[in-house]
Amino acid sequence: MTRVSAGSALTPQAAVERLGDQSAEVRAAALIDERGNQAASASADGADAEGIAELASELFSVADAAGSRAGLAGVERVEIARPEGGVFGVRGRDAAGRSWTLVAVTAGGALSSLVFYDIQMTIRALGAPA
Repeated sequence: MTRVSAGSALTPQAAVERLGDQSAEVRAAALIDERGNQAASASADGADAEGIAELASELFSVADAAGSRAGLAGVERVEIARPEGGVFGVRGRDAAGRSWTLVAVTAGGALSSLVFYDIQMTIRALGAPA
């Protein structure tokens, strides 16, 4: 379990670890800053947490291109679903207004709405007192 002292800001690594603690279906996650650099990653079962940042970049690149062709700029969420697991990505802003992308790989059976909610709340909590 991730512990953060009262009044301290939630760091990128603590945020990613907290996502894994809160959402049992999350196997691995990576947080990417607004410059596209990996800020943190975590893995519960040996999944390639380091490779998830690259995956996130590729997913959003394809999603942005598809969205642009459909007249929809700035994709905020992506999901890939398979019976054995899924990939969920969210772009959002933290409490201080900084942009982040958080991508999680889940086990099968994860509920999309709950995974997206947990990811969005994790992004919003970054930089805010814990």
